[in-house]
Amino acid sequence: MTEMFRDYPTLADIYRTAEQDETLAPDVRRRVLSDIRTFCRWVDVPMEAVRCHGGWFRNATKTLHHARLGVTRGRFNNVMSTVRWAVRRGCGRAEHGVEPTAIPERWKAAIAMVDGTWMKGRVAQLARFCADAAIDPNDVDASTFEALAAAKARCDRRVSADPETAVKKIRDAWNRAAAAVPAWPYPPVAKPIPARRVCVPLSPTIAAEWARFEKEEMNRRKCRRSSRDKLRSRYLLDQPSPSAPKAVDDLQPLRASTLNKLKEAVQQAFTALTKVDPCDAEHVSLPAIASPYGADILLEWLASRGIAPSERQITFCKSLKSIRRRLGLLTGADEEEFSEIIADFKEATGVQTGCMTAANRRRLAQFNDKHVLQSFILWPYRQFEDLERARRAGRPVTEAKARLAEVAVAHLILCTLPVRSQNLKTIDLKRHIIMPVKRNGPGVLYFEGHEVKNKRSIMAELSPEKMALLKIFLRHYRPVLVKDKGNSFLFGGRTNTAPLVSLSRRLPRTIRRLLGLEVTTHFYRHLMSTILLRSNPGGHRTVQGLLGHRHGSESTEYYAEFEVEYAAQELQNALSDFDQADDVKRRRRR
Repeated sequence: MTEMFRDYPTLADIYRTAEQDETLAPDVRRRVLSDIRTFCRWVDVPMEAVRCHGGWFRNATKTLHHARLGVTRGRFNNVMSTVRWAVRRGCGRAEHGVEPTAIPERWKAAIAMVDGTWMKGRVAQLARFCADAAIDPNDVDASTFEALAAAKARCDRRVSADPETAVKKIRDAWNRAAAAVPAWPYPPVAKPIPARRVCVPLSPTIAAEWARFEKEEMNRRKCRRSSRDKLRSRYLLDQPSPSAPKAVDDLQPLRASTLNKLKEAVQQAFTALTKVDPCDAEHVSLPAIASPYGADILLEWLASRGIAPSERQITFCKSLKSIRRRLGLLTGADEEEFSEIIADFKEATGVQTGCMTAANRRRLAQFNDKHVLQSFILWPYRQFEDLERARRAGRPVTEAKARLAEVAVAHLILCTLPVRSQNLKTIDLKRHIIMPVKRNGPGVLYFEGHEVKNKRSIMAELSPEKMALLKIFLRHYRPVLVKDKGNSFLFGGRTNTAPLVSLSRRLPRTIRRLLGLEVTTHFYRHLMSTILLRSNPGGHRTVQGLLGHRHGSESTEYYAEFEVEYAAQELQNALSDFDQADDVKRRRRR
């Protein structure tokens, strides 16, 4: 129990207050006491250690989820609501125990102007905070909301409230009132710029150079290889030295998604040059940005912003190196300097490449429990059972239900063949799914080599159970989402012949909301590979086949770190045999 919570009452005090409260009906008192005991059992903390402080509640309940606790969402929400109600009743209006300040007349007038709308409650929250801080409505600006966020982070108001989300909603309500209420006299407040969007736009010169670079890449698609005479002249007659620029005629053409990633690295490096050396930024060009100097300045600027070092920053340097190679300017000395910069960055920050990140290790730790993994794998079948039970009962198939079925199908496909998000979104019913010959037979999911990043064709069998769910989705749920009959994508857009772009964002949010698990679309590849290795330790060649990697790729080293975990598990199994034998001897002696 920290010092900052010592002045706040405990949940045991709230429990005793509810026991002695004669104004409560017997059934209400019994439910309140039962829910308080249930909450303490969920957080695994005694009542005497639970402080009625919003910060404590946020830290204790941020990992709670009804699916992990084995209860329904309604039961979970009812228990949390009862506990919050008991805390408010036992501690007074505000959890911090301070009497509220009277709201000034100007703020009362502002609240009255939005009366009857969804904005009233949020504007009232801002009014109560500004009344405590003596802030007039005309003085509300970005600093006001920053102070409100800091106050909510210290839990000056509500129990179990997320400060960032709450302040964002209040700011949106304030700006909406300024735009929608005709007589609203106060100006809107600009939203803070996210940390990832601080890049300045490219100058006209660099933008033109980048347009020419993209055009050359598109031309490379049309003419991928040089003639045999040019190859003979280059490699047999001229004999280029290692320090000469690399030849660019034989490079593979880049995809549109890769070009976007390279452009992001250029924008980051150009912003770094503008911020660090404003004088040099006036004369900068694309070859100057895509250079070891640009990579060095970029890493320095990212460190000055306080961004934690990660593999993403190394990817930026590799992107600049790739651009320089494709411009035909990468010499042997440049390549050595790029390697030295990346090596120094790894040594100074401890960032390692070719291994699993800490975030993915944390996500994998969620599935160490077999029951959690089982509920995760079987979730699509249970979800379709609920959806079909409601549909057969005569209830209409709404868009929300169809989106839920869409996410369940995507989850089912990723558990069968963990493809990348780009391949998942562009699954075509005519090209990628081979329907079964028999009525209840298995199907096939197939991708050609030119559609996959590794340029290797991949294929997996869809069992009859999975094909049955897929057919149900196509017959009853997909028509609600895809209005255009010419759209052949499995996850199609609403009115055009394009795939659903938001699928990679919708899938993790749905899994988090329904199962309480933190996943990403790409994380399915790591999870399925780990499950395969746990069932077959040392089967790295099988993992390469599952992921579509070539033999001898870095995936062998990527998952080699789990060998220690498997060895420790085998040791634990060996020691458990001794424990069981000793247990038998103790029972015999008794």
